Amino acid sequence: GRYIKINNVFKSIPSQLAKENKKFMISKINKDASLAKYNDAITWLMDYGLIDKCHNLITPSFPLDGYLTENIFKIYMCDTGLFMASLSFDSISSILLDDMGIYKGAVYENVIADAFIKNNKPLYYYSRESGLEIDFVTTINNEIYIIEVKSRNGNSKSAKEVLTNKKRYPNVKGLIKLTDTNVSKIGNIKTIPLYLAFL
Repeated sequence: GRYIKINNVFKSIPSQLAKENKKFMISKINKDASLAKYNDAITWLMDYGLIDKCHNLITPSFPLDGYLTENIFKIYMCDTGLFMASLSFDSISSILLDDMGIYKGAVYENVIADAFIKNNKPLYYYSRESGLEIDFVTTINNEIYIIEVKSRNGNSKSAKEVLTNKKRYPNVKGLIKLTDTNVSKIGNIKTIPLYLAFL
C-alpha cells in the first residue's frame, strides 16, 4: 500500500545518493515501478519535512525555477543525522573510523543540501548527457553561482567548463567550492570550508 511505497522511497535514498549518477531512479526500488505510482509517496515525505528534491536545470540561467526539469531530480534528507541513521550498522561503523567508502560523496552532499534547506534555499543541480555535472546551483545576492562539494581540495572539470564557456553560461557569476580547506578567493572561484556552508 501507500506506506510501503513511502518506506521504500525513504530506505532507497542512501543507495541512490551513493551512485555515481545520483539522479533518483524509481527503477532502483522496483524495476516495474513508475514515477507516477510513487509520486504520492515522495510528496508525503516532502510534506512531512523528511526529504527535499533537488531538480536538474535545463541551463543555469534566470529564473532558476523556470528552467527546472520536473521529472529529473535527486532526493536529499532534510536531516543528515537521519541520513546517517538510515545507513547499515557496518557503514556507520566504517564512517566513524573515517572510512566513508561509497557513501563519502553522499554524506558530504547531504550535509550541504541540509544547509541549503535550513536556509530556505531551493535545491537545484545541473547535469548534461555529456557527463558534465554541477552538484548545486544557487543564487546569492541575485547572482547565479555553481557549487561544488569536494571531500578533498581539487579542480572540477565540469566547473571549469561552465566558468570558461561564457557564451553558453553567461549568467554564471562564479564557483563556490566547499571542501576541507581554508577560505580563499582566486578570480571568480571562492573556496570555503564545509563547516561554513550554513553561511
